[in-house]
Amino acid sequence: MIKIVVLGSGNLATHLCQLFEKSNAVNLLQNYNRKGVSICNSNVKVTANIQEIAIADYYIVAFSDSALNQVVKNSLLFLKLNIGTVLHCSGSTPMSVFRTFNSYGVFYPLQSFQKDVAIDFSIVPLAIEASNEELQIELLGFSKQFSKTVFVMDSLQRNALHVAAVFANNFSNFIFTQVFDICDTFKVDIDLLQPLIQKTIENILTQNTQNNQTGPAVRKDLPTQKRHLNTLQDPLQKEIYRNLSRAIESYYNKE
Repeated sequence: MIKIVVLGSGNLATHLCQLFEKSNAVNLLQNYNRKGVSICNSNVKVTANIQEIAIADYYIVAFSDSALNQVVKNSLLFLKLNIGTVLHCSGSTPMSVFRTFNSYGVFYPLQSFQKDVAIDFSIVPLAIEASNEELQIELLGFSKQFSKTVFVMDSLQRNALHVAAVFANNFSNFIFTQVFDICDTFKVDIDLLQPLIQKTIENILTQNTQNNQTGPAVRKDLPTQKRHLNTLQDPLQKEIYRNLSRAIESYYNKE
């Protein structure tokens, strides 16, 4: 049985601890986080002391991208983790950030995580990368115990995937916050947009998005765009509208 220590206390670390706790294939020995807060559902040991980190097979580092370098810089942690395999969960950070370790790799779940929102991990795509072929085979077997979609991807491809994910999730979510704000400002019932939103998502998943683009920008309908800009009251929303309209017009008029 693979012995695991999860490092971190954020959204992803919480979900990983809960996932590993329920698994019969691994033994979650410990969670390390700087505040020593409990993020597990049972009696998994928690420590805020680097020197108390348990000896394990895998150390899964679910820190923010900016904090990953601290793992290498901290000599005590380095000496401890050099015993096992160190894995980070970042989409954009190269695997080479851990090149000073003997055995290292990437365990990247392609999903947006919130602590209190349940996730079916079996449908979460898992991208893995390993410092050697033997570890790659090992990680493939390990990862397939949790997800139906496991694939090997190098750091360059994974970063591109992460960029695409930011567009698909983070940027689109922000656009919808503007949708809610506009409706709220003008006392429009947001539910009226539900059929349109559902149809848009359906088209994205089933059709070629390049052929689905409609609206005043792709038509070069400047009078309508001007009316929209005059309607918007928030300067940020005006800026978003202008920039997206320009981008759409440029994209569809490359010739």
